[in-house]
Amino acid sequence: MSSIASLVNELPECYQPIFGHSELGANSSRNCNDRLNKIEGIFISLKEKLGRPLRLLDLGCAQGFFSFNLAKHCSAVTGIDFLDKNISLCKALAKEQNFENIEFKEDNIQNVINNLEHDEYDIVIGFSVFHHICDADGYLTTKDKINKLANYTQILLLELAVKEEGLYWGRNLPDNPLDIVDDIGYYDILGQYPTHLSDVSRPLLFTSSKYWYVDNKIEKITHWTKYSHEFAGEVHQNSRRYYFSENNFLKRYAFDGGLSQFNKEEFENEISSLEKLNKLELSHLEVPDLIHSEKNDLRGLVLTTKLPGERLSNLLQRLPINNEVDAVNQIVVTLAELESHNLYHNDVRIWNVLYSEEKFKLIDFGAISERNSDVLWPYNPFLGFIIFINELNMSNNYQLVPARTPMFSPFWAKTPKLAQFLAKLWATPHQNWSYKFFLNELNGVTDDKSAQFNVNISPNNLALWMFATETLINESRTRESSLVLHNQNEMMSKLDSLLSNTKIEMNNDEV
Repeated sequence: MSSIASLVNELPECYQPIFGHSELGANSSRNCNDRLNKIEGIFISLKEKLGRPLRLLDLGCAQGFFSFNLAKHCSAVTGIDFLDKNISLCKALAKEQNFENIEFKEDNIQNVINNLEHDEYDIVIGFSVFHHICDADGYLTTKDKINKLANYTQILLLELAVKEEGLYWGRNLPDNPLDIVDDIGYYDILGQYPTHLSDVSRPLLFTSSKYWYVDNKIEKITHWTKYSHEFAGEVHQNSRRYYFSENNFLKRYAFDGGLSQFNKEEFENEISSLEKLNKLELSHLEVPDLIHSEKNDLRGLVLTTKLPGERLSNLLQRLPINNEVDAVNQIVVTLAELESHNLYHNDVRIWNVLYSEEKFKLIDFGAISERNSDVLWPYNPFLGFIIFINELNMSNNYQLVPARTPMFSPFWAKTPKLAQFLAKLWATPHQNWSYKFFLNELNGVTDDKSAQFNVNISPNNLALWMFATETLINESRTRESSLVLHNQNEMMSKLDSLLSNTKIEMNNDEV
């Protein structure tokens, strides 16, 4: 019997196929080739991006299957395992087959992560090992270690055990296995793979705060955020992420959680809108190219080209814009062009306008449809646009409130031309409003700062104003009632918990 065969026989479990000895690993516990085929393209892509061979850390390397098979893409590979018999076999295989760029070490994974240097490795794989660390050290400690790996390297590839497998270490795992990686910028499931332990498959994950991996291509992330704009807060309940590269933009919709159905609809709306808009010959709306879209049960991805510019909401927080009239005019021109195609933007807000090189560009293409409405209060898109003008005039004093401030009167306008424009709008019954009408009226307003004008608000518009204001008041009351009810329920829950703990303590004292 060869020395390699002897070392294999000494193993408590032949978990992986034995590299270079197919006859010895024929009965291995896992078929590793399926996962190897899935991840090898990532190694090739990262090597091309970096322009050099990679440095790989294989945590829980077992019999070295992945270390050996991926070594051809690497200048250096380090395999780590706590079992001395695994390391002895790996070292013997490396010597037998003349691998000079692989080093195997017997060590504890926690120790390796604790001593890890920043940028020591380009890519780390940790397949079916972190549930053991979770069981030994706890969920939060394990999550911290995973976060460190993601922050210190370019890409982290993980296979995660799941609670549904029903084994002892499941007691410390999260109900949702992806929760342990949700602090990492980008993560996605590459596939689900069976094990020898149960009928439940385990997810194989690509995770990185430096790259996304979409359509079998990696792309460097310049920055990413969980928030759609500066004032979004928790409106999307952490169910969306936004990624930017040098040339492209990626949006991720989560299809689980409380906003799952809403996000599914928004995802489909955005795809449909981009496809439709790209077929139109538009002169004033700059539409990004739809590069790729895909969805599964857990999420939807929309990858487009990136439009240059800075959000108007961010700009207004620092300094006023040079020409408010020009901004209003450019947006009205865009809205009128959409209107000519029976399309409307239902979320005209300062955070949905980009500013670049004296141009104001409307964005949020999923908000464009044939519905002539506003997504939120005041629900009337033309009233919403009048408030948009108000927000421009507030410059860097802009404050977001639970609902937009009901300032419809033309008297607030600082710019005389805009004041005259608004006076003409309010004098015309809202049934006659359109963006084409807005554009004509704006173009007809004089630049004479001393021009006199009368404000004669149409009774129809006064009724519309009052109705919108009443709606706002009712919504505010509903929000307040919901908040009171939420606080009451929270207080009762805490009281129940307190009483329950008190009862337990009393029972313990009795014992």
